[in-house]
Amino acid sequence: MTGSTEVWNALRLVCECLRRGDLAQAQGILDAVGLNVPDGRVAVGSEPRSRGRVRRTGGVFDERGVGYDVPGWIVRDPEDVVEEGEVEEMGEKGKAKEGDVGEVVTLKARLSDRSLDVVVQIGMGQTASVICAEVQKKIGPRRIRLLYLGQVWSEKKTLEELGYKEGDVVSVFVFDE
Repeated sequence: MTGSTEVWNALRLVCECLRRGDLAQAQGILDAVGLNVPDGRVAVGSEPRSRGRVRRTGGVFDERGVGYDVPGWIVRDPEDVVEEGEVEEMGEKGKAKEGDVGEVVTLKARLSDRSLDVVVQIGMGQTASVICAEVQKKIGPRRIRLLYLGQVWSEKKTLEELGYKEGDVVSVFVFDE
């Protein structure tokens, strides 16, 4: 870990304020310690850009220009984590073990970090969290976010609710956090 212990202690307080939603207190601490957040994001992350490149975002800098990389999971709870027991398992020949998954279709998921598609069998009544779990089985435990027709896919929405048609491609943004 690089940087000053005092700055790291201040950042711990800033993160606690952000988790509580107290932005004014967090900004006050940043100002008092002389920290700069150039793009307004304390947590370090990345944004996909053209041609498979990513742009680094976020981060905090002290008065000397030393950077402090705060992981996103410290500032906020992950939004795309599936709690144990929430994932609906697929059974034999597309039949659901629990609950009604609807008509089983072939879903093509295009990954942002490589030029290949992942194909999974999924029910029209299943949610994005189930689809994420199926994609992660094929690519490994990576943080991902689904996009369909240019919009971020809510965890609770099913394929049917989104109007998915077999043959459409779902974009999968893969994060390296």
